[in-house]
Amino acid sequence: MPVTEFVTISLVPGSDITNPRHPTSVALRNMMDASQKTQVPGQLMSRVGMQVEHPLVLETVIIWDSLEAHMAYMQTPAYTTIKGVVQSIREPDKKGSMQHFKFTPFDGLKQAISAPMTEVARFFYNDYPDEKMLAGFIEFGKRLDEGNVEGALGCSAALPDDEVGYDYGEGRVILLVIGWQSIAAHEAFKKTQLFTDLVPLLKSEKAANIELHHTRFGLPI
Repeated sequence: MPVTEFVTISLVPGSDITNPRHPTSVALRNMMDASQKTQVPGQLMSRVGMQVEHPLVLETVIIWDSLEAHMAYMQTPAYTTIKGVVQSIREPDKKGSMQHFKFTPFDGLKQAISAPMTEVARFFYNDYPDEKMLAGFIEFGKRLDEGNVEGALGCSAALPDDEVGYDYGEGRVILLVIGWQSIAAHEAFKKTQLFTDLVPLLKSEKAANIELHHTRFGLPI
């Protein structure tokens, strides 16, 4: 089963990736060009975008055919080069985050991160969540799809696949991603009876904290 790497990076203040001549934009474009010119063994798909609510936070999703494939890539010269680029554009006082997840359903993940807008919600817990808790999130996505919700374009959820990563509360998290045509479509859904009916499946009252944002993946860099 494929494993998905989620990475967030806070860019240096003043970064403007919409300006193709801005140093941060140039660095990102060079990094993506270098990555695309090299056939990375085991890399199945990648998406890059900026968080809407946090305009200086870059979010990257990379799907690997296995955790071992990513670990092997991290030992290559190409990864060392990319790591250097990241260090040059990130805000040094803010720690990023990286962790691996195995999503269910997998097709729902690909649809969600390919949508015009992606809702990314992290449910943090004091104790480690288990497969039983995850089942509620999967049922939420299934019933969302069956409800033919206007503007909804795929849903998937996951537990951390490993402890290789940082800034995720030692793995005490469930990650939910939902694709939308727009943030307005998401907000409209929250006003429906279906939303009211489905929310209990997430058992959000058991979460110590919930962090939700929207990311526009598919940067033209």
